[in-house]
Amino acid sequence: MTATNRGELPDDDESQVVSVERSTIERVRGPLTDLMKHPAAALSLFLVAMMTAMTFANDNFLTRNNLVAIGLAVSVIGIAAVGQTIVIVSAGIDLSTESIIALTSVVVADLLRDGLPVGTVLVLALLLGCGCGLTNGLIIAWLRVNPVIATLGTLTLLRGLARLYAKGRTIPVGDQTMRDIGLDELPGGIPIPVAIMLVCFAIGAAVMIWTTFGRNTYLIGDNLEAARLAGVRTKLVQVGVYTVAGLFAAIAGIVFTATVGAGLPNGASGTSLTVIAAVILGGTSLTGGIGRIGGTLIGVLVLGVIDNSLILLDVSSNWQLVVVGTVLIAAVALDQGRLRLNEIGLARRAARRAG
Repeated sequence: MTATNRGELPDDDESQVVSVERSTIERVRGPLTDLMKHPAAALSLFLVAMMTAMTFANDNFLTRNNLVAIGLAVSVIGIAAVGQTIVIVSAGIDLSTESIIALTSVVVADLLRDGLPVGTVLVLALLLGCGCGLTNGLIIAWLRVNPVIATLGTLTLLRGLARLYAKGRTIPVGDQTMRDIGLDELPGGIPIPVAIMLVCFAIGAAVMIWTTFGRNTYLIGDNLEAARLAGVRTKLVQVGVYTVAGLFAAIAGIVFTATVGAGLPNGASGTSLTVIAAVILGGTSLTGGIGRIGGTLIGVLVLGVIDNSLILLDVSSNWQLVVVGTVLIAAVALDQGRLRLNEIGLARRAARRAG
């Protein structure tokens, strides 16, 4: 009995079928692979799809008041995410962000209560954030403590200092100028906190693209030893990275204080993980050397729209934590998938050159 009679294909026909199947798989895999290689593009499509779905699901979603609410809700996270992006690009991580925000918040509220000028208070707050970040950088770069352990320690330490400073109590802000920062809008209807966030993203992007510091940050994130051998002062860059992250966390703390109208020693709890989730979701790799500030902005907006959608759909606030955790896991999984795709691509190119 022949192969055909047994219901099997001849060798030529079988090879044609396999070829067709492979070409079909490649046609499907190609766009998916491209999206994984360009996470910001994929995330933008997801954001548009989610907003479109919510527009049909709830009439209030696309109203000006709701869009302003989304912007205000993500402003603190977005500002802090700029600094966190720079840290993660350098192959580090900063878990102390939320404690820097809380410590800045209570110090700002207390100094304003004592009657210091707003300008002086803001400068002192920024210096405080830089000092906290500098401490992280020195511990990590000079003492060579693992970034997770170092910033986990300062997370607890700074939170304790915030509670001690405020004696565990909320410190109200009575200064009208400070309250205006959190409540007023610029011409065109843009809330000041949102405008501050966008300026921070623009500054962060400019630093990472056009400055030597930004280029060196990518270098040490990609390969610390190679960067050192190339003449980069790696320890100095690492200290600078965490100092800058502390600066942006302090700005976030100022905006947080202005928005809520008080210094909260227990405020911003859980913000660090949300910030990290936004950064990774935006395409910054946990292994370092890969990431864009613009991608982080999209990640922040996605998380903001998700939280807002859950509120509009009357879903319990507890589910917001579940969603953030799920998004963080998914983002890390996608990051690892991108790395594997890059490794496969490099291996194939090397094989073709060798052949």
